[in-house]
Parts: sequence; C-alpha cells; structure tokens
Amino acid sequence: MNELDLLKLIKNNFANNSYIGDDTAYLEELGIVVTTDTLIEDVHFRLKTTTPLDLGFKSIAVNLSDIASDGAIPAYAFISLSLPDYCDEKFVEEFYKGMNELCVRHGVTVAGGDLTKADKLFINISLIGKTEGLSPARRNNAKVGDVVIATGFYGTSKAGFEILENEEKFAEAFPDVILERFKEAHRKPEPHLGFGRIILQNSKTTPAMMDTSDGLADALFKIAQSSKVEIEVNENLIPIDNDLKEVAKIINAEPLDWILFGGEDYTLVATVDEEVANKLAVKNIPIRKIGKVVNNNDNGLVKILSNDKTVIINEETLLNKTFQHFNR
Repeated sequence: MNELDLLKLIKNNFANNSYIGDDTAYLEELGIVVTTDTLIEDVHFRLKTTTPLDLGFKSIAVNLSDIASDGAIPAYAFISLSLPDYCDEKFVEEFYKGMNELCVRHGVTVAGGDLTKADKLFINISLIGKTEGLSPARRNNAKVGDVVIATGFYGTSKAGFEILENEEKFAEAFPDVILERFKEAHRKPEPHLGFGRIILQNSKTTPAMMDTSDGLADALFKIAQSSKVEIEVNENLIPIDNDLKEVAKIINAEPLDWILFGGEDYTLVATVDEEVANKLAVKNIPIRKIGKVVNNNDNGLVKILSNDKTVIINEETLLNKTFQHFNR
C-alpha cells in the first residue's frame, strides 16, 4: 500500500474527515492553523551528516514551512523527543539551541511537548499559526487562468544532500564556498514565511499554495489534483542555483530530477491571478512566474515543458520518482 492509498483509507474511517487533506488543519472558529511533522533518524536525517544544532534548526523549519504555505503567522510549538542512549545532555542542549535560533527569528514560543526513550532518535513537532483575519491558502483554490509563481531555488537541498553523502568526490571539483552553500541549504533550510504572507495579503481571492518539502513536482500535482486542473510549467523559468547543473554532472545525475523531485527545498509554489503575479514578480522580491493553470482536469495533471520534451507529472510519476514511506 502506498502513502496516497493509506491516506484515503484513513479518511474513509472518520465520520468527519473535512480537516484532512492539506498540510495544515484550518480551525476557522479558533482563527488558527495547526500542523504536525515527525522526523526519524536514518529515514529523514543521518547523525553522521548533521550536527545537533542544525538538526534542531531544520526540525522546526519543516513545520514553519507548512505554516508559510498557508500565509499564516507562527505562534506556538510543541516538541516531543524520543531519545536513544547515545544522545546525551550536550546533544539535547545543542538541539534546542538550533531550534531556538529559528523560533526567536519568527516569534515562536515552545509551549510544551514530551520526552521518551527509544532505540533511535524520533522528533515530533506540532505548531500553531494565527490567520489574523485572512483565510489561509488551500491547495484546492487553483483556477483556470491563474499564474503559477514560485519562491526560492529548486534542487538545491538535494544537491546539498548528495555533497554530504559524497564529500571527497565533490571536493575535488568545486571550491568550499560553493559546496558549503549547497550543504547549508540542506542542513538549515529557511522557511519562506514572509513570502507566504505577502502572497496571501496581495491575492484578490484566496490562492492555492503549498511548500515544496516533498518536491516541486509533488506540490504542483497536489494543487492540480485538489483543484481538478491542468498546470503547465516552463522548465527554463524555474529558479535554480547557477552551479546546480555542474554539481549534478559530478555524479551523472539529471538536474531536472533534482529540481522536480529532490524535495526538502522548503520554498513555496502558488497560483494567483495574473495581475497579482505581475505585481509580486518584481526584481526586488524573489517570487518568479513559472507557469499557468491552463485547463480543468478532474484527475489533475502537470506538464513540465522542457527544451526538447514534455515531462508529465501524475500520480504514477510521483510514486516512481519521489521518496515514499510506504511501498505499493
């Protein structure tokens, strides 16, 4: 059973499943959004390639990125840790220092959590965000004629992961300043909270928006599927780091695969009215127009228009190309 089938099964077993579907639950009567994420050692991270400080930073960034995709404002976090014997007091102290760095930056208060013992390190974080009078973005709001906009670079975190896993191979080909830039993108991603709020505040109607933690292709398809539309994106318009393609060459990787399916970039992709897109995509704000919602489509469909081919993104593509917690 794959993850999509498992989610359908779970939804079918609740009388009220209306809150299940987006990365956050919007509790309108309370004026808040709530999200939760779990990170597991050797599934989502390796202790040999990350420090406790960076791990704490990234753990909270994952949840903040979900709040960013709503255009909401983060407020309170609840942290639960399951700790193995090899994570000592120093590890825990550094972990929370890294987390606090990002919490202070975005005004987040850690309000509680839980501690247990385990054979491996498990991290679970729940985060509450405030909507402050604006309906949060949902993935089912895309409409024909909307422009697709994106923030940040794509494929960068995947490049950083590959560099961390193959240090010697990359060290021979690139100066440290380039390698560190990619590694930092993977270890300490910056959630795009400000951009999410700007997009929401400037939209004429509530936009469709998602973060790209599971990859740009995944976010685009989930918007298309939830909104029942077809989306076309121009590969040449997707913002990437200038050195990404050269880095991919070192291990004979396909850069477009990193860009579409690499994941963990924690940037945002949204669909907005063309007038709004033109207003936001100006030189001093790193928001870029990358495509358009072209048709209605009951199953959802994404086409990546490349120089010499068209890449089709559908459910089967994602099952074959992206990281899956569950097999078929």
